[in-house]
Amino acid sequence: MEYKSIIKFRPYLYKETKKDASLVKQGLSIDDIKMKSIEDNIFQLESEARKKEVASIIAVRLKDLDEYIIYKISEGNIETSKILVLYSIIRTDRLFFEFMNEIYREKLLLRKNQALEYMTPSQFRDKYKILIAS
Repeated sequence: MEYKSIIKFRPYLYKETKKDASLVKQGLSIDDIKMKSIEDNIFQLESEARKKEVASIIAVRLKDLDEYIIYKISEGNIETSKILVLYSIIRTDRLFFEFMNEIYREKLLLRKNQALEYMTPSQFRDKYKILIAS
């Protein structure tokens, strides 16, 4: 099975996700937020394509999260909300999930305190048999 990762093309978008989570908490639906982000340009993006892209990315990340997690993203402290945004990315990007599961999880379980070794694009490509755009 071929992997397809979007993390390189779809960045973290922490502030944007936090803003959308606040709108969900206020009662707006994901579809309403997508429309608002495109029409009102709530993320201050220049191109129409980028507005649609960011709106779709965040919608996918937030759509299956429960109310408590959305609340913690919008109202929680910065450390908690950043971890929960990372969690939403892990839930929506299979390759990123497997990387975190295979590499980072092992470091946590073995209680290795040193930083993760950097995996070069060629090592990553060889391991997961994908092409990484430059």
